[in-house]
Amino acid sequence: MNNWTPPPGGPQMPGAGLNPHAPVKPPGGLHTWAAHPVGPHATGPDTAGLQPLGPLYSPSPGAPVGPPDPKRRKALWVTLAAGAVVVVTVAVVLFLTLAGGGSGNGGAATAGDAVKGYLAALARGDAEAALSYGVDQPASKQFLTNEVLRKQITQWPISNIRILSDDSVGLGMGRVHVVANFGDKNSDTTLYVKKDHGGWKLDAAAIKLDGQHFSTSGNAAAKTITFFGKPVADATVYVFPGWIDIGSTNPYLTVSAKPLLLEQLSLSGGGVDEPGDRPV
Repeated sequence: MNNWTPPPGGPQMPGAGLNPHAPVKPPGGLHTWAAHPVGPHATGPDTAGLQPLGPLYSPSPGAPVGPPDPKRRKALWVTLAAGAVVVVTVAVVLFLTLAGGGSGNGGAATAGDAVKGYLAALARGDAEAALSYGVDQPASKQFLTNEVLRKQITQWPISNIRILSDDSVGLGMGRVHVVANFGDKNSDTTLYVKKDHGGWKLDAAAIKLDGQHFSTSGNAAAKTITFFGKPVADATVYVFPGWIDIGSTNPYLTVSAKPLLLEQLSLSGGGVDEPGDRPV
């Protein structure tokens, strides 16, 4: 029996010395084929010839992290700014409460703080702040300005302010024993204070002087009285306690006045003497 041997280059029978699991090689010739890649980087027929994408970058543990998202950074700054505003607001409210109010605010945590805050405003020449510590506001502020107040404290500086007692116990009314120097004059009195809109204030922040304190009936000379160089006739005027520039439009008359200090603050009288003749 003759054994047949296939000619060289002829087709090989499967199974004879071959690995059945080996990849099948494409047939030779002019045309070749390649399997399309599968997965996220697969390309279609219209992307033939393009180079496949490289492997995705995955940072290793411990690698530096890139810059944060700008939107997240902006949100963080907004949050921090809002927190800072809250802190500042709380600090301002706490300061005003402990300091007994400020310019244009008035009122204080205690009756003693109200009196001290009022005198401190006078001492620094802040008329508006001083008036804010009074419940009863004056009908006229002609002589209750910073300009007039500065003239007063220039002549009689306010100093040595002391609160000797304060009996305010939350009943809405209180008395404060206060001592202060107006120039070389000592003022020692008790002032009445009350609660107004949650804060302590004085009954009045200015001394009220009406025409009856300047003259008696039929005294024409009294109608020549001036305050800080301005005639007042028999009108009602309001002044802060301290030095008062009082005079007359008549050059032959002189006017003397008792000091108007804290003792007169809660009174309707001013202690102004009647004009008298000046020696010619």
